[in-house]
Amino acid sequence: MKVSRSVILDGFFILLLVALTIAFFRVLRPFLLDLFLAVILTTLTFRMFTQFDRKLNSKLAALFCVLIVLVVVAGFATLFIMVFTAEASQGYTNLVSRLPELSGRLSAINVGNLLDQIPLLNQFSHFSESFDLSTIIGDSLEIGVDSIVSLIKKGVTNISLSVVHFLLILFIMYFLYLEGPKLLNRVNDLIPLGDKETSELFGEIVKVSRATVVSTLVIGIIEGVYGSILFLIFGLPAPVFWGFVMLLVSMVPAIGTNAVLIPAGIILILTGKWISGLLIIIFGAAGISLSQYLLKPKLVGDRTGLHPVLVLLSIFGGLIWLGLVGFLVGPMIASLFIVIWNQFGSRFRKELEGKNRQQE
Repeated sequence: MKVSRSVILDGFFILLLVALTIAFFRVLRPFLLDLFLAVILTTLTFRMFTQFDRKLNSKLAALFCVLIVLVVVAGFATLFIMVFTAEASQGYTNLVSRLPELSGRLSAINVGNLLDQIPLLNQFSHFSESFDLSTIIGDSLEIGVDSIVSLIKKGVTNISLSVVHFLLILFIMYFLYLEGPKLLNRVNDLIPLGDKETSELFGEIVKVSRATVVSTLVIGIIEGVYGSILFLIFGLPAPVFWGFVMLLVSMVPAIGTNAVLIPAGIILILTGKWISGLLIIIFGAAGISLSQYLLKPKLVGDRTGLHPVLVLLSIFGGLIWLGLVGFLVGPMIASLFIVIWNQFGSRFRKELEGKNRQQE
């Protein structure tokens, strides 16, 4: 069978297209997260750009928006560093001053007597003679402090790299403000779909990304304030600093603010404050579970039209697949999946109905 020249040319063209696409992806892979974040930030702030663009030159409007993003992020980072420095210094001083008291309390704890008072566990009380609680906890604290110091060193080392990536994001945002609509139209022309279908897909991406980011920030603020209030109520140190930390870790649904509240409760229990420790663990687990598994899916679902269960599953699936950025990509893929299947049904419904009539 003779293969036509056009088939060979088409096959070579497709092969070249795929090869260059893969090569282009590998070249840009180190900066894919920067590109993705730049697109998201530009999408979220594009209304602000259009407002400035009506009164200013487009380049000045884009530059002004980039400067606003820079000031907001830099201001937040500066505030966090100031609070971290103050709270960390105060917390270190309090810890050093309370170490003798803490050590004395731990040394006075008799694990065997404690186990004797707990049903079902009293049969294991004789095993407590083989270890020293104060030594074990002291070694654990030492390991924990070493880990924290190591993380801080790595964070300081990566600050310059983070600054470079952030500046790159701002640089990309500037050109997205100016060329974004043209680039979008160009992509629209290349996609072999109707204008209505393509517009629906892009609109869904914008809607889901905006809803997910806004809902995540709202939940982060709620959990950070809630955690700070619990720290204040139960007399834990550095409530403002830990509120910032809880705001950041709230973006990870599988961990969330409980990564701070549960260890804090355990520390209170070990220092003899059983009721306070148990209460902060209970209130923390209950409140954070409510916000992560009910409130957040509800907020995202109301803004995107997705069912809260699908939102929750897509967030977890995105995190498992892509890491931290997956909390945003997961719901986006789920929403696009529903949209494209609805388009498929609308496009081929008449053909399917005709086939069903013929079969009948």
